[in-house]
Amino acid sequence: MKSSVAVELESFIHEYHIKGFKSRGVFETLRMLDNYLCSINHKGKVISVDVYQKWLESMTGVCNTTLYSRASIGRRFIKYLNELGYECRIPLLPRRYGSDFTPYIFTHEEMERIFRACDEYRDPGISYRTPTFMFPTIIRVLYSTGMRIGEALNIKNRDVDFDQHVIKLGVTKNNRERLCPINPSLEAVLRQYLWYRGKLCYENHDDPDKYFFVGMSGERSKSTRIWQRFHNVLVQLDIRDNINGGYPRLHDIRHTACVHAMKKLIEKGKDIYCHVGVLSAFLGHVKTKDTENYIRLTQDMYPELLKQDAVVTKAIHSVIKRSLIVKEYE
Repeated sequence: MKSSVAVELESFIHEYHIKGFKSRGVFETLRMLDNYLCSINHKGKVISVDVYQKWLESMTGVCNTTLYSRASIGRRFIKYLNELGYECRIPLLPRRYGSDFTPYIFTHEEMERIFRACDEYRDPGISYRTPTFMFPTIIRVLYSTGMRIGEALNIKNRDVDFDQHVIKLGVTKNNRERLCPINPSLEAVLRQYLWYRGKLCYENHDDPDKYFFVGMSGERSKSTRIWQRFHNVLVQLDIRDNINGGYPRLHDIRHTACVHAMKKLIEKGKDIYCHVGVLSAFLGHVKTKDTENYIRLTQDMYPELLKQDAVVTKAIHSVIKRSLIVKEYE
């Protein structure tokens, strides 16, 4: 940092980091602010609302979500300056527009086809870094537990507890630890994977501090390598999104896992509204509102569920109405 508030910027990032939050995105945004302040030859420790607004206006070609995120970080830093005794007027955040993006939900038949294709997938070349070895297993883990790909790749050997039938996630998007259950079919898959992993030519396979999912070299794989192979599988199976004509994302497996879980609950006659909190904890959501959005997807995918007992569907309708409320942010 080189601007007139360089010391404060660095202390803010340091404080953010030691509190346990991920600071990379914060650092990148405040680096932009620092560069902008240098470009206008800003003096002093006070950042005015006018400077803040012009900094935001200098960001061209970014979506509303990214702009809002950067504006929020900049505003938090200005509040931090106030706490240090520099009297800055706190600016208003720009309007936050809701996303109209709809994830792709795979059918049960499509997931079966994907599993078979992953089992048969082979790389065209040979590389000691290839993740193809663990590719079929990790796709099943994503579907069974609703994990994010980054969370799955960060699992260490010590995090998988077959005695308690859980996987402990310590590094998550929302910085919250959570436990993912291991059902009998997933346990069989994981144990088979471990048996074959033990045949690889690297030492200390069972070291508690080593990564659970590894490539042929025994090293943690990059998520981009999994994305690429999953995309190749979808191309092979010709599974496309009917709305935009493109191929679904790897992250859509997480959305699919939640919708399929809700479908099972409804089929069993459960009150879905009472189980939203459980599903929210299962997925690692901070707010139950994030989980409620899946209820609309469940209704779209399985309209026949609305014909079930009114005790169940009444709860669905009430949650759908709440999840469709659009809140405006100043």
